Amino acid sequence: MFKKIFILTSWLLLANSEPIKEILEDEPIGCQAQVTNGFDIAFVKVGTYRGYTNEGKEYQKSYFFPKYFRNGMAEAKAICKAYNLELATFETITETLMVLNMCENNEYIKSIADPKNFWIVIDAMTTTPKSATEWFWTNSGRKISFTVPWAPNQPDFFENHEYCLAIGKDQSTPNYRFNDMPCLNINRPFLCQNFDYMITL
Repeated sequence: MFKKIFILTSWLLLANSEPIKEILEDEPIGCQAQVTNGFDIAFVKVGTYRGYTNEGKEYQKSYFFPKYFRNGMAEAKAICKAYNLELATFETITETLMVLNMCENNEYIKSIADPKNFWIVIDAMTTTPKSATEWFWTNSGRKISFTVPWAPNQPDFFENHEYCLAIGKDQSTPNYRFNDMPCLNINRPFLCQNFDYMITL
């Protein structure tokens, strides 16, 4: 029940003046064309992480960065899904720090990133502006279980509409950290993931 309520509330926050049905159902322009051209054309593999969830389940995930797509969270989720991927989530702080390091040191990302302002959208939202702890993964409704490594003075809920989450850096931090971001009407790269496996026994 909580998951359903949270997801509904999250998407209502995203809606603003646009119909919620339009956000959830519209196909991103050019998405299917990119699929037919091949996965390797559309994405760069950032890396792979293998570890254990907080419940002790072993898992492995791989992460992919889009070469051409630049979108807000709703469109990013749809594009990842079109390639049988998911918008990235993190199970533990260990995974989080590893992925931050992977993205920061990936040669392709470094070649296109603006060191003064570069943020990558991931799959999390809040319903509590300026809160450092009340953030949830939208694909499951689960609260983020670890202390988020925020960039300095973040989250700041800039211009009263930053309900989504991104990783990256700007002039305030030398290393990749977290930042709150607008959910709509932005052109940002994003990070997709694939669960290679999870051992549930």
